[in-house]
Amino acid sequence: MRLAAINPIQIPAVVTKRETFEKIGLFREDLPYTGDWEFWFRAACQVPWLYVPNAVAYFRMHPGSQTRALLRTAQTAEDLRRTLDLNQQLLAPELAQQIMPKARAHHASRLLANAKAALQLKLTTASERFIREAFGIHADIINAPECQECLNHPALAHLRLELK
Repeated sequence: MRLAAINPIQIPAVVTKRETFEKIGLFREDLPYTGDWEFWFRAACQVPWLYVPNAVAYFRMHPGSQTRALLRTAQTAEDLRRTLDLNQQLLAPELAQQIMPKARAHHASRLLANAKAALQLKLTTASERFIREAFGIHADIINAPECQECLNHPALAHLRLELK
């Protein structure tokens, strides 16, 4: 249930049997930011897992990483929304109803934080994309103070008018 809502797993910390790939397929290439999360969840639904709750591997973020590049373009936001939708489809309806509203609110809030950071870096297009995807994930996010703060930014006047 936790894995449906968030991705607490770092890719270098996972060992996957070949049989898992043969059974469920490979990572989705159309989800460059969340392909690992989508794969872990799909695998967890179909094959046994062993979870070791302590850190066994680390990775570093650096300016040239794919994650950083995807954040600057806000591609991460679309991938996040699509992965939440895919995860929801794999859940039993009663579990989806229990888990997904909180997960969507959490991720929409994170996207607004990314939008705010993008505005500070003068990445207006990325900021707008983060906000639009936040709405796609959780429409009620428009009532959040962070959303109003972003929408009040002069660079997003057109989006503010569009939403009215």
